[in-house]
Amino acid sequence: MTVTSNTASETRQRAALRIIHEMRDMNERLVEEANLVSREMMDVAITWHELWYQGLEDAANLYFTDKDVDGMLEKLDELHEHWSSRLITSDDSIVVAEATEP
Repeated sequence: MTVTSNTASETRQRAALRIIHEMRDMNERLVEEANLVSREMMDVAITWHELWYQGLEDAANLYFTDKDVDGMLEKLDELHEHWSSRLITSDDSIVVAEATEP
């Protein structure tokens, strides 16, 4: 349900959020733990490269196809917020250091 709540399909997203809301009423801690596990699984399943590539592709489509500058900027902000809000592991630090070397 937590993965489906992030889908692009509004119908599926509304249905998943409704179910999650009802589940939260029954056991809030369980839902929060499921959200945490879901986020962590997505983080380890999707590499930085894949996330940025998809995000940049989505932003480019918003700009070039839909002529939506605000949507493009919002998508790019989402990418930056996603990674700046995550804890950086020692392996991540090595990748960042190597990528920023002259």
